[in-house]
Amino acid sequence: MYTKIVLKLCAFLRAKCGTEVALDLLDFTCLSTVGSIQWLDMQKKRLSSTSDKILILCSPGVCAKWNAMCGGCRVVTREDACSPMGDMLTPALSLIIPEFVCAPSFGKYIVAYFNDVCSEKDVPSVFNVAVKYQLMKQFEELFFRLLNKEKYEPGQIKHVDSLGGDDYHGCPYGRALRDAIVTFQTYQLTNPNWFKMELID
Repeated sequence: MYTKIVLKLCAFLRAKCGTEVALDLLDFTCLSTVGSIQWLDMQKKRLSSTSDKILILCSPGVCAKWNAMCGGCRVVTREDACSPMGDMLTPALSLIIPEFVCAPSFGKYIVAYFNDVCSEKDVPSVFNVAVKYQLMKQFEELFFRLLNKEKYEPGQIKHVDSLGGDDYHGCPYGRALRDAIVTFQTYQLTNPNWFKMELID
């Protein structure tokens, strides 16, 4: 269900914000041709020569994978097992973490989490040095960051209609995103141990 939220966010970014999105789930043909590590490396190289940003969406799964990389128990989710590509998150983290901690490339990365279904404790400690955006509550701020623009300037505050936490769902793509978040919230309430249910021993 979390994956559905991510896909709806991608659709919202493309349709409402006019933003190009690169995501493994949306590029399966290329990914299956070149392989997961090569695909991730291609994306990283493509982004390194542009002002584009890498959005790191944190969740209990991201935190668990990070903890495993730091010597904790290996984590395999149902999604890893069902995907033909397997675990894409661990190699992605392995590629971006060394660059993330370097000052010159620090601005290329944006850390966020969906505050309605996740919390700040789901953000791996390595990202504590970054500003963490709560989605969709702080989406407008994140949008300005994607554009390399300042929302707050001397004497003015810029605003984009229908991108705030209270009104992003005014368009069909925003509504679909909100519906996916609400569906997942409901699932979490009825299944408090939902994340453990996603893990495979």
